Order: sequence, then structure tokens, then C-alpha cells
Amino acid sequence: MSKLKCLKRQERILKYDVSPTTRPGVFLIKQVCFPLVLVLCIEFVCRTKFIVVVTMSTLPPTTINMQVSGMDLLTTFGVYGGLGLVVVCVYGILHSRVGSVYSPRRTQLPHETPADLPQNFLGWIWPLVHGERDAEILQYVGLDAYLTIRFGYLCWRLFLVLGVLGALLLIPVYVTQGSTENLGDSVLNPSIEILTLVYMTGPDNHSLLLLPFVMVFLFTAIGIYLLHYEYCRFVALKREYYSEKYKSTYTVLIERIPDNLGSKTALFRYFESIYPGAVLQVDLIASNSAFKNLKNAVEDREDIVTRLEQVLLQSGSKKNMIAFTESQHWMGLRGFCYGLPCHYVCQQGRKVDSEEYLRCRLSELNEDVAVYQNELKGRLEDQDSEYLAQHREDTDEEDDVETWTFSMRNSKESVWLLDDASHAVGENPIITAAFVTFKNKTTSVAVSRCLVTSDPQFMVSPAPVPGDLNWNRLGAHPVHQLIKRVVIFLLLLLLLLTFGILTSVIAVSTNLENMRTGWEALNQFLLEHPEAIRLFNLISPLLLLISFALVPPVLNVILEQRGLIADSMTENSFFIHYYVFLVVQMFLFYQISGAVFTVITNTFVNPQEFLKLLASMLPSNAGFFMQYLIIRTFWVLPFELIRGPDLLVAFLIRPFFFGRAKTPRQVKSRPCGCRTIGVSGDAWHGLVNAINGMLLVIGVSYSIVSPLISLFAMVYFSVFLLVYRNQLLYVYVKKFESGASNWSYIAIAYLCSFMLLHLLMMGLFALYTSPVLSVLMIVPFGVTVCYAVFMAQLCEHGSYSVSLSDARRFDIKMFVQEMDIQAENYHHPLLAVDSKIQPEIGEFDLVTSIQGSLKNT
Repeated sequence: MSKLKCLKRQERILKYDVSPTTRPGVFLIKQVCFPLVLVLCIEFVCRTKFIVVVTMSTLPPTTINMQVSGMDLLTTFGVYGGLGLVVVCVYGILHSRVGSVYSPRRTQLPHETPADLPQNFLGWIWPLVHGERDAEILQYVGLDAYLTIRFGYLCWRLFLVLGVLGALLLIPVYVTQGSTENLGDSVLNPSIEILTLVYMTGPDNHSLLLLPFVMVFLFTAIGIYLLHYEYCRFVALKREYYSEKYKSTYTVLIERIPDNLGSKTALFRYFESIYPGAVLQVDLIASNSAFKNLKNAVEDREDIVTRLEQVLLQSGSKKNMIAFTESQHWMGLRGFCYGLPCHYVCQQGRKVDSEEYLRCRLSELNEDVAVYQNELKGRLEDQDSEYLAQHREDTDEEDDVETWTFSMRNSKESVWLLDDASHAVGENPIITAAFVTFKNKTTSVAVSRCLVTSDPQFMVSPAPVPGDLNWNRLGAHPVHQLIKRVVIFLLLLLLLLTFGILTSVIAVSTNLENMRTGWEALNQFLLEHPEAIRLFNLISPLLLLISFALVPPVLNVILEQRGLIADSMTENSFFIHYYVFLVVQMFLFYQISGAVFTVITNTFVNPQEFLKLLASMLPSNAGFFMQYLIIRTFWVLPFELIRGPDLLVAFLIRPFFFGRAKTPRQVKSRPCGCRTIGVSGDAWHGLVNAINGMLLVIGVSYSIVSPLISLFAMVYFSVFLLVYRNQLLYVYVKKFESGASNWSYIAIAYLCSFMLLHLLMMGLFALYTSPVLSVLMIVPFGVTVCYAVFMAQLCEHGSYSVSLSDARRFDIKMFVQEMDIQAENYHHPLLAVDSKIQPEIGEFDLVTSIQGSLKNT
């Protein structure tokens, strides 16, 4: 009966309403902190069995405990530290001899790359240590790259402070006040455990728990202070970027255009009627049968010219290869039948001379491309003519799209344009989207923020830069987008569960005790060679690292099908999903392996069960995460420095699946993302920041339980800054700039790491029979949540776009300096391709010479 009353009281509190106030602090305290603390306190008092249940040792039998000794860590450091040192030495040699391979950015963007690093053996290290390189990244590379390096620098400063405080304040108390009796019988080598909170906890050490309790508040305050500095810095940089450097703020994107406005003239005059004399340019994106035929013709032509270039490179009898014409039967359609089986089994196609046939086919496709382009452009011109004919009586014949402005003599046409009832979206409109560029930034900002029309289907939004734009997304129907997102959500859930099972299998199968029990030969070998035990302890983190490396390509392909309007949005989505994936895999599937589904089910019934399990399992796995950090520091980062992934793709994966690049066109091509060594790829900031976010969660959540891990995290981010300053300045080339649009998500991930620390310590204090300290952990948790909401309301909302005052201020500066607006090119790529192309044989570019120099070396 008493429990029912408590539940009803909870329901009343949850429905508690407070009138809104203009003071953010008071509003957050009333709406968030006060109800949260009150509800949790009532829940704690109502469940009288909380203390008894939590303090019981109920660790699931399938939970993995990675008991890693100090010698295991030294072995890991010796093996991977030695490998990393060898890789760095090899890089020093190659960097001094084949510098062009390790600075492809200078080849592609010579004016956007700083001075080269010293070419001697290890002289390249010292210039990358200085923080002045970060300013060069902002100047030469962009705000996205600067965000990546500053996030690493933020984590480095955080773990430098946490590591020093932990080494000076926490570790001495843990060692001097602890006892091996607190570790239990399962710990064989307590060399690592004596540096953890578990070593100090015991029936007589409850008063000593005040130290880690105070340190939680101190660490949280330090973390929020460091984030606040970077937060304000990036808000200012984003506002500057959107107001002065982001040229596309002059342009807005129009989607779901009504049929009667589906022409360049109609859209131009529509916006001229709203903002007279403000429209600079209108670009249309059309989609009809001619557009689809043009797309197929361009794709076929690219394939034919590539095959022709391969044939022209050959000589003698090899030049007389056999090509097959397209079949007239359904089995010979594209994707069904090509080659010898089709010819001899299905009797499709005929044998022809390869060079003659390919040249003839290329000529036909060149003509087709020109015809389809002219047909598409002609259809757009016809729609302009139809609109002008419809309003000829009110329009001077000499007026055209560029000179028409609103006036009383064409007021009737303007009234018709602004009448929403006269417009309707057809079933298959030819115009799927349009880009309208204005002559001043003030007008474009106002249009992108206001409801241009009362018709909800007429959508207006700020336009991404052309390089960031996903052209295939334009014109997609909202219903199709919704269905696609539901399917993708199910695919993402399936991916999470599939790799969760794989992670659990790795956790169980690579546990040394399970391996010795199930494999008698291995047990006998380890009995004869006990020194090999430490090497077998390296298998689990290495397999986990490899399995996680398989996820990004699959996840990226899935997220690309969402059809977001900009590639930067897809990258931000990738960061969010991969970050959540890594955290769930590391802190849920790996830790509790086979009991994961039981734990998830019990969590919904009794949330304290999750805190209890979290507090029981995490401290025992601190050594494993230290091993994981060592591998990433001394193997993954040096492998990135030497461009190991690019070398594997260029000289192993690409030749095996697509053949060796022999022509300039093949050198520049990227089939399935496989590049040659001379063509630099994208830094993939979403992937890098997601991994750093996961390592941040590991370091922060263990900073109190095992302070030594903060020092390992600090070393990792030190090496990260050294490596990625070099990669961002001299290697990677990003095709678009989003203005650090991912910063808000990174800040949330940063704060989530502290929230996980609070939940972990809440469970630990309850586990060690300190319920008062456990309940008080709600305070730093609530402060972190309030800070996140407060900063989002005050700062982040105003950094996504340009304010009207900033836009007007910029327009005045442009007017004083008498500078003209240069509109971005928003012509569809299919309309911008050459109507006629020829094979590029004998034309060797610098990228090809780079490959030759690497081969000779």
C-alpha cells in the first residue's frame, strides 16, 4: 500500500508544471533539477530493499573479468611500442626520400598547404609539437579540421589535469590505505588492482570514500570549465564562418515547387515580388525522362572510355581483344549478361574488334550526351516561354528574367504569383528543386528563416555549398524519405545486434581461462611455456580493434541511403551512430557478453540493477582498457602516420578487385572508394571524432576508479595531436566545409562521458554501503545536464546561421568596399559535364610520377 502511494506521488511530481520564466537558471532548476532530485530521492526511500540488493554480489556468470597484471601491461607496451617505433623510423626514412607520397595535399592544393616539414630523419617531429600548427590548420585546411584537432587538444588538456591530480591525490591514498583482502580471491596478481578504488574499499574504510566523492565534483568542474572555453570559442568561429566565409548564405534551397512556379522566370519574379531588386540568380534542378537518359549515357560513356584507354595501352596480339555489343534480349541487359558465358551459352552479342567498336560506341554516347543535355535545357526554356505567354498581356516584351522588377504595371502578375491558391504540386513535376541567390546576405537570411508561403509543401532552407550538396537527394518525396528512414533504423539496429553478438563471442572465446578449459593442447602448451600467457592476453583487444574497424564502411553505406541534403549531415549522423555503437559495444556487450539481453530486460523492470552491474564489472576491466589504449597509441596512430590504410588500398585491395591503374583517368578514379596512393582521401572527421569520443568515455569513467588510465589517455592524445597535425596539413583533402557543424554533437558526447562517471560512482558508493554518497551523486549529474541545456539555449542556437544584424553589418562592409557578390555554381553536375570526351592516352600527370617514384624506391 505504501509503495502504491509512493508511485502516485511520483506521478503527481512528474506532472508538476511551473510557469515559464525568462531567467534560464531559475527555469532549469525548477523544470529539471528539482523534479529530478525529488523523484530519485522518493524512489530511493520507497525501495527499502535497495541497499540490501545492491550490496549483494550478484555478478552474472557470463560477465567477463579481464584481470590484467602489471607484467601484461609491460608486455603490451613492449610489443606494440616496439612496432610503433619501427613504423616511425620507417616513416622518417620514407618522408626524407619520397616526400611527395607523404604530402599529396601539396600536389593537389599547392596554395592551401604550409611550408614543408624538415626532410631529415626525425626533424619533422619538433615542428608538429608546437600549438601554432593549429592556427595553420584553421587557415589552410578549414574549420572542420580545426574542430578535430581542437577536440583532441581538449581531451589532452583534460587528461593531463585528471592524470596529475589522480597520481598525486588518489593513487597514494589507494596504495597506503588499501588491503589485499578487499580484492577477493579471483585476483591472482594485484599489481594493477592496488592502484584502484577497489583496493581501498572495505568495512573499515568508509570514511576514505569521501576523497573520491570530492574528486568527482572536482573532475566534473574541471571538465565543464575546459569545455566552456572551447564552446565559446567555437560559437564565435562558427558565427564568423557563416557571416563572412560561407558564400552560400546568399543562396536558399527551394523544394516541392508548385507546377505554376516551375520555371526560372516564375521563381525569379516570385521572389522579386517579395523582395524587389534583391534576386541575383536562379538555378533549376530538373528531373524527367531526358534527365534519366542523360545520367545513364554519362555512366555508360565513362565505362566505355575507360575500357578504350586500356585497349589503346596494349600492343600486338593483345590489342585485338574481343568486345561484345549490347544484346537485344532481356538477358543481355546491363547487370545481367556480359562476356563469354553470355555469348556461348545464351548466344547473345557478336564478336567485334575491340578498339573499333569502343571508338564507335564512344562517339555514339558523346552524341547522346549532347542530345540529352540540349533536350533538358530546351525543356526548361519551353517552360519559361509558356509562363511568359501566359502573362504576356501584363508584361513588356523587352523585359526578361534579368531586368524584371516589381512595379505597378506588373502588379497583377505579382498578385497572381503570391496567391497560394493558384499553385499546386503535380504528380511528376519536372522541376524538383531550385537555388535562388540574392544580392545581399540580409535578404537571404530573412528568406531562409521565414515562411515564404503558407503552402507547407513549398520548403525553403539555407543551401549547402555545391561541394557539400547531395544532388541525388533533390526532389525526393517526403513519404519515400520517411519509409527509407524506418528501414535504415531497422538496419542500424540489426548491425548493432550483429556486432554485439560478435563482440560477446570475442569476449568469451578470448578469455584465457575459457581458452585453457576448452582447449587442452593450449593448456598444456601454457603449462610448459608460462611466459606465453602474456602474449595470449593481447588477443582480445586486438580482435576487438579489428572487428570495430569493419563497421565504418558498412555503417557509412547504410547512412548514405538516408538521402540527407548535405554530405556534412551524413558525416554528423555517422559520428552519432558510430559513437553510440562503440560505447554500447565496449560498455555493454563486451563487459557482460552472454548476459546482455537478460540485463537489458531486468533494467526496464529495476533500473538499479544496471547501476549495480555497472559498479561490479567496470573496475575489474581497467587493465583491459589500458591495453586497448596502448594498442591504439603505439600501433594504430603510427600506422596512420605512414599511410598504412592508403598503402593497403592502393597496392593490395584496388589492384586485386579493380586492376592496376594504368591511365590518368584510372589514377583519378575511386571505384568503391579505393584510391591510388597519389590521390589523397578525406580525413573522415566523423570517424576520428567518434573514436576519440569513445576513448574519452573510457578515460573519464575510469578516472576515479583507476587514475592510472588517465595517464594512458593523456599519452594517446599527445600522439594523436602529433600525427593528425601532420595528416591534416599535408595529407588529407576534404571536398567540402561544413563550418564545424558537428561541434554540438561532440560537446554532448563530452558531457555524456561525465554522466557515465556519475552513474558509475553512484553504483559504487551504493555497492560499498554508502547510500548517502550515492544519492548525492545526483548533484553533479544534474549540474552536467543543466549545463548542457543552458549552453544549448544561450549559445548553440545562434551559431547555426547568420543573425540579421551580422548579415546587415556584412552587407554594409561589402557596400563600403564596393565588392560584388560572386554567386556559387549550382548547375547540376550532369549538365556541367563535357558533351564530348576522348581517351587520355599519353598524358601523364604528377600523380602517376609519384607512383613511379614510390615503385622505384
